[in-house]
Amino acid sequence: KMNDIGLLGFENETSYALLRSVILSGVSITYHLINAFYEMKKEGLTFCNYVQSLVEMGAGIPLRALHNNEKFENDTFKLSFPLLDLQVKSLVKAFEVNTSVNKLDLRNTSITDRGGVYIGEILKKNSKLTILHLKNNNIGDEGCKSIFEGLRINRTLTRLKLRKNNIGDDGGKSIGEALKVNPTLAELNLQENNFSDDMKSHLQWVQKCKQEGSNGYSQVTGMRIRTS
Repeated sequence: KMNDIGLLGFENETSYALLRSVILSGVSITYHLINAFYEMKKEGLTFCNYVQSLVEMGAGIPLRALHNNEKFENDTFKLSFPLLDLQVKSLVKAFEVNTSVNKLDLRNTSITDRGGVYIGEILKKNSKLTILHLKNNNIGDEGCKSIFEGLRINRTLTRLKLRKNNIGDDGGKSIGEALKVNPTLAELNLQENNFSDDMKSHLQWVQKCKQEGSNGYSQVTGMRIRTS
């Protein structure tokens, strides 16, 4: 409860948000664990410190299974709770080594621009993913730029869904530049973002160039970019 914040040692609403994320991740917070937090405070540590450490370790995320290349249903790794940036960061090292997952589904997980930077790192380092779902998040221009910087290097992703984010024209420019050199992406959903009509027209021109392999663009004959 919000009115219990002081009792549990929360310093501010950021601390509360950290705990909320961990609980939504499926981590049990028991009476005995809370007692342990009080003992930690005696040593100069705070509840927030402890929760922060859980988040940094990817609380609620089966990282060991990813590192061990365990089999996931339909070769799909899906998370369905709000993610903090540090939790997204915890996925980077896991996907550096994972070769069993080809579909990453992070739709509706509240990923921010900073999280988008970490997604870009995954795309640079993973050589197995073919489908990436990022629909209905909070990714803006900076996160978009990092994702498509990753796609300059990535050679396996064929479908990317970024519908219903906060990407504007600056992000749109980076998309066009990255697609010039990326030879594999064939389906890109950018609906319900913040593009101007001019940018939407530009991205449709990029689609045409990709299909034809013209104007210096690498050819993907079935390329489809959806902006509206």
